[in-house]
Amino acid sequence: MEVCKAQCIDLRRQELDFSRCVLCFNCLGVCPERGVHFELAWRRRARPSPPVEPATCQGSSRRHFLLLLLALIGWKGWAPSALRAAGTSSTPVSAGVSAPVPKTPPPVSPPGSRRVDRFLKQCTACGLCVTACPTRVLQPADFEYGPAGLMRPRMDYQRAYCNYECRRCGEVCPTGAILPLPLEEKKLTKIGEVVLTLELCVVVAQGTDCVACSEHCPTQAVFPKPYKDHLRVPEINPALCIGCGACEFACPVRPIRAIRVHGWAEHGRAEKWVDTPATPPALGEDFPF
Repeated sequence: MEVCKAQCIDLRRQELDFSRCVLCFNCLGVCPERGVHFELAWRRRARPSPPVEPATCQGSSRRHFLLLLLALIGWKGWAPSALRAAGTSSTPVSAGVSAPVPKTPPPVSPPGSRRVDRFLKQCTACGLCVTACPTRVLQPADFEYGPAGLMRPRMDYQRAYCNYECRRCGEVCPTGAILPLPLEEKKLTKIGEVVLTLELCVVVAQGTDCVACSEHCPTQAVFPKPYKDHLRVPEINPALCIGCGACEFACPVRPIRAIRVHGWAEHGRAEKWVDTPATPPALGEDFPF
């Protein structure tokens, strides 16, 4: 019970809570009496052979159900990209002006996963991090990681963003796929990098002032700079970006956002923003007012 990270073993009742078990197999290695062992469910008990006709009907129904399930999963992964390709080859941003639509960025794995290949190898898709995430930015993947990453958690910045002060996913992960990072280290862990398509920005496309992305950036990686007619457009310092997705979530442009985060296959480290204090006037220098 001490090594069970999901706390699904009840020694008093001698029961296992299979709904919480993530198949980490830590219990198998520490039990000297083999009181806990693993076997397939159909081998635990012998079942009487059913009549021929009901068995054929049941097998046929099961095959139909599996085929329908695979078709639904395939449609969920294919349909959004197909609709984007067919219906939004170029997004109108103002009258008579169109901007190129960026390609779908690589998926972003949670901070603490280090590398996508390592993450997919160790993650069991138990869903504990998805349930524990306070902003619900962690969502089960379809085919963003490929077929091997089905149902593994990914950062969905269309839905939310990664809280700068949170490291909950690393605390609840039972397999070490998401390592628990100290908060200061998590704040500098670079899981992706922001990419700006300035032609899609409402400031350039519609002449409307907007600083939503820079206002929500916790690391000052996105900041405003002057633009014509007393407007402001976003500017990016990639070295400060950690890929939290706050800017992408705040961007008002639809259906494709003007600022998006591209995931990194191997996480890096961002630079820490240092506020430069204003230079005081030299001694004896007169103020300009």
